[in-house]
Amino acid sequence: MTGEKNGKKSKTDKETKVTINYDGEKGGFQFDAGQLLQALHDGAVVKEEKITDEKADAREFFDGEKPNSNGRCWNPIRAGLWLHCVDQLLEERFAVMKTERYNNQGKRGSPLLYNDFDIGYEEKTSLLIAGDKYVIDMDTDSHYILTYMPDPDGDLRLVVWFNPLTNTPKDFWDIVEEYFHTHGPLKSAVFTPGWRFLPRHSDEAKMLVLEPEVVSKIDLHLYKWMDMVDSYRARGLSTSRGIILAGSPGVGKTLFVKSLVSKVTDHTIIVVSSDDISHRGDIKGIFKLAGKLSPSLVILEDAEFCSLDRSFHYTPMIGEILQAMDGIAPNDGVITIATTNLVETLDPAIRDRPGRFDHVIQIGTPSLKTRQKLLETYAVKFKIDPKVSMIQVAQSTDNWTGAFLKELLVNAELRSKDGVITVADIQDANDDIAHGREWANTPTHLPKGKNSDSNSYV
Repeated sequence: MTGEKNGKKSKTDKETKVTINYDGEKGGFQFDAGQLLQALHDGAVVKEEKITDEKADAREFFDGEKPNSNGRCWNPIRAGLWLHCVDQLLEERFAVMKTERYNNQGKRGSPLLYNDFDIGYEEKTSLLIAGDKYVIDMDTDSHYILTYMPDPDGDLRLVVWFNPLTNTPKDFWDIVEEYFHTHGPLKSAVFTPGWRFLPRHSDEAKMLVLEPEVVSKIDLHLYKWMDMVDSYRARGLSTSRGIILAGSPGVGKTLFVKSLVSKVTDHTIIVVSSDDISHRGDIKGIFKLAGKLSPSLVILEDAEFCSLDRSFHYTPMIGEILQAMDGIAPNDGVITIATTNLVETLDPAIRDRPGRFDHVIQIGTPSLKTRQKLLETYAVKFKIDPKVSMIQVAQSTDNWTGAFLKELLVNAELRSKDGVITVADIQDANDDIAHGREWANTPTHLPKGKNSDSNSYV
């Protein structure tokens, strides 16, 4: 690179013009040094920042310091629960100095936007989804601006602005997360892994009738154990437990679960079915949440979906459930109840391993005495001729489950002429159900032959 002075002077400027020549391997070029200096000077000049209402309010709130930000984003279902939790926390611990909304140019006065969210079973509330809250933590005097905003894809975002000289984003979010798991809408609620709320109390649960020996085992291995949790914790023993309820379809496993849910009102209940498990990590996430919301119950309905015997079927969910129930991570205060029709298909590391599932309770078909009690329990929902003897009906339904006994009365009522079930209605309904069960368990033999219509059974 070479610099050369051009001796010619401008008519209006007596300064000497300096031209810089650059020679490189791929060619060269030249430019005026004065123009370069002027360009560097112009680029170094900081243009005056336009102070909008939004920036002015933030600077005043943070005493002139420029804030940093950190945000969280949730889908609409989870957003409602988190935002409701934040609102509750603000009421208890923070002073809300003002609530404002700015337009795209940062000007005050835009209307605040609210939306209705589910925060419990059949419980809704209206929450802010677009606007800013200026809040002060009364315990620490920390200042935060909470910016609520909907994303284009329908998710909702909460951005927290804070003074980086005095706070970090962890300061705020740690408070929110602790409050969410100890006082939030999920605490002591009944819900699915997708955070869909379920009713805690059910009229069906009142119709539960089990064999006395089954009731004794449940009282011993579940309810008595729950009463002793504090003692186990004080002695350094495990405070997690697993129970498998095994039995044929219709014997009362689901009714028992509904009865259990209605009784343990101080426990968080997460009800898990096969539809809720589709990705790696789902089981792990469920038990992690259950631990944070403990004391809690995780109910695995039809547990075959996640724990089939590895000797003939492998699923990564088996490893997840083994680690979730008895792995390195703590599982304190979590009780797992699994229902299954086919206990023998469960992996041995699950069905026969204390520390994961500690006990298997078999619920068989009801005895004669229990069938009579079941019929008498169901009968209060129907109009029945006094001539109908429930003990005789029970004697004619050997090996029937509670589900079939209930169907017997429904079937009989459909046959009744005036809504009152007679002995004849019961007998006809019994025959009808028996024939249906026979067909249900008879293999279907399709016709064979050259002239058979292959589409006739499609």
